[in-house]
Amino acid sequence: FLMMGNLATGLKAHAVTMFERGKLGAENVDDLLRLLADVDTNAEGEAQRYNDHAIALRETLLALRSSPLVQQRRQQQQKQQQRHQPPS
Repeated sequence: FLMMGNLATGLKAHAVTMFERGKLGAENVDDLLRLLADVDTNAEGEAQRYNDHAIALRETLLALRSSPLVQQRRQQQQKQQQRHQPPS
């Protein structure tokens, strides 16, 4: 729905990336959430259908991010990255 809807250019770019690669990196998810936050909740006809799907995607991503398991995994990844960074 993100690829077919006329919601925003950035959203379409993320949709193409997800379709072609099957995933988004954490930094891309941050940008995707920022763009999804700007989706208008009021539209008419078929446009409302696209908006509803975009809003559902945003809410799903936010719910997944608030999961304790996801937060724990993110903290572990950050610790690993810090260990592998060369001293400055």
